[in-house]
Amino acid sequence: MKELRMKNLEALSAYEDASLAALSRLYGMDPTNPRIGVKFFGKYIDQAITISIEDKDFFDQNKAAIVSQLKQAIPELEKIATDNSADNRDRVIAYMYLIRINNLADEKEGNQAIADKILELDPENSEVLELVK
Repeated sequence: MKELRMKNLEALSAYEDASLAALSRLYGMDPTNPRIGVKFFGKYIDQAITISIEDKDFFDQNKAAIVSQLKQAIPELEKIATDNSADNRDRVIAYMYLIRINNLADEKEGNQAIADKILELDPENSEVLELVK
């Protein structure tokens, strides 16, 4: 039964608009899978970024709570980013989400060091330069 649930959740997570709930359940069932971790944390971080852009007043009023929640993802993202056995693309994405969290938290001091790690893994990555600005 667990295997069937896992397959169903994996199929759901393959869609670009997979729900946070589905990704959360899938991550809970397989927290060691870097691809699932990046998708799960990415969905959550992307929602926070959307709120910060589309509803700036709400974001500003709730920034401390939102950033606090985002920072809980940092240890897992760092684990994925530094996992040499993980796919390089997953590692790059994890590093990029770390920069995004720093940007939302207005804690950009470490972003250049993270960008350097991204460029070691993906020298052609131009998106990281925009994130570090």
